[in-house]
Amino acid sequence: MSTSAPPEENISPYEDDSAQRSAARIALLKNAFEPSAKTLMNDLQRESGETWSLEKTAVHGILDSYVEYRDQAKRLMHPKDEANSKPLMYYRIDRHKIAAAFLLAILRHRPLRPPTGHNFRFMLQQYANEILAFKTAIRVLAIYAQHDARKQQQIQLAVPIYPNSNGVAYVEHAYRALRHANHHMPEKLTLPIVAHWMFYIEKFWHVGKLSKSLHASVTEPEASLALQDILQSFNEE
Repeated sequence: MSTSAPPEENISPYEDDSAQRSAARIALLKNAFEPSAKTLMNDLQRESGETWSLEKTAVHGILDSYVEYRDQAKRLMHPKDEANSKPLMYYRIDRHKIAAAFLLAILRHRPLRPPTGHNFRFMLQQYANEILAFKTAIRVLAIYAQHDARKQQQIQLAVPIYPNSNGVAYVEHAYRALRHANHHMPEKLTLPIVAHWMFYIEKFWHVGKLSKSLHASVTEPEASLALQDILQSFNEE
């Protein structure tokens, strides 16, 4: 497994590294989106007996929309003025905005498609694309967290830890909230809001990591996936 440094430490932020950024973007799609989609489609097959498909044109749309949301984040973080007039490609954004951009792009294109004549009997079917969007975003955070842990020679938890939510799994609330917001008030589901949400999820994860009462495995998380792809072309922005 490669242990090379992330691109932000290898290249000048003022060089034209668009090819490397594109490679990193595809690596994140491969290592965060694709495993989440594969696992979810297997779960759908097992729970409902239905074979769902991943629409390829929607996947291409996700990459395009990700770039749109990414640039939106850069404009928010780096407004242009006379002293700050470099092209957007020279600026980077943090992991929470990267995760949020993927989440929103997936919600926009809804790449998981049910078979003809399907019947929504289970939550997994009703919220399939919301689940995919959330899980992909969490995997993005996990990839970055695992990388940080390796640099600091720390152990990273195998699974994210979520707040206690009165008997209902936190992620179920998350899926319902995403679906409601996306269908009824999409204008409220903005990148800064989702990025803040991702930030607090990861902060809770890090706080939880320190609790001795947790009974979580400390083996390398599946969410880290094949890190050599990420470490070769890592920090997208």
